[in-house]
Amino acid sequence: MYNQFIQQNDSKVLKPILLLGLALWLVVGLSFFVAYGHHDLIFPVVIVIWLLIAFIFLCITLHWKGRTVLLVPILTIVFSIFSTYLYWGYRDWVAERTLDEFISAVASQNMPERFSISDDGLAQLDKNISLEYSITGKDSFFGARDWWITFDNGAACYITMVPVSHSRWSVSAFQE
Repeated sequence: MYNQFIQQNDSKVLKPILLLGLALWLVVGLSFFVAYGHHDLIFPVVIVIWLLIAFIFLCITLHWKGRTVLLVPILTIVFSIFSTYLYWGYRDWVAERTLDEFISAVASQNMPERFSISDDGLAQLDKNISLEYSITGKDSFFGARDWWITFDNGAACYITMVPVSHSRWSVSAFQE
């Protein structure tokens, strides 16, 4: 019955639904871009995959004349939730790996160029740092990571890491 309705009202129903689906793809994609990662290298890969899937659904929809047209908005939502979840997981993994690298660099007194240190609190941190630490709290906001860290020797600090590009971080460290 649905297919019969679509065939009878092809131009009246199909075009607005297609336009709505494509508009939803654009809105979700652009909001994802603005909110989560215009500074990351991985994000262009996500966008290319997103556009490829949108194109495939558009071709399927046009080929079957509306039979799968409702899949566009449904799969848009599913794909957006899934890709956002994957992206957050990836960002957390990169941030934790970068934190390990930063603490090792401070402990070894050999800071790589990819970290730009923005506070004098690091001088105090140098005296108390230990390679063994535990994360006692963390927060993130638009790519920036805030870490509450307690070292095995009892020292504690607050570190903020802000991504400047896909491989550079601006770091602030404050002794508690």
